[in-house]
Amino acid sequence: MAIVPSLLDFLCAEVPDAMAWQDWKHTPTEPGQMLVFEAFVSGGRSSGHDADARQAAVEAYRLLMGSAEVLSYLGFEECFSLLGAALIHAGLSNDISELRRPCLVVRAEKQ
Repeated sequence: MAIVPSLLDFLCAEVPDAMAWQDWKHTPTEPGQMLVFEAFVSGGRSSGHDADARQAAVEAYRLLMGSAEVLSYLGFEECFSLLGAALIHAGLSNDISELRRPCLVVRAEKQ
């Protein structure tokens, strides 16, 4: 859990007005807004973390831009959100409810 907070800290420093959240029913519409999600990439051999991350991002975009209701791969599990804590730590959110919010888990298949 070192890479995500480090990347979010960097983003916040580079884009001071940036905002981020996990609520996938709230689509970013303005520059500097970002929806964050978790990725579950399975199947086949990996071409590396960056290739898996790109595949998950493509799948997330496909889900979010589609007309069907978007459901997290894990459903609506109660959780303590480490991703939400990372958003608050970086200064990308001041919404304490991010700590309890289920995040979108996108399942993608390796290419």
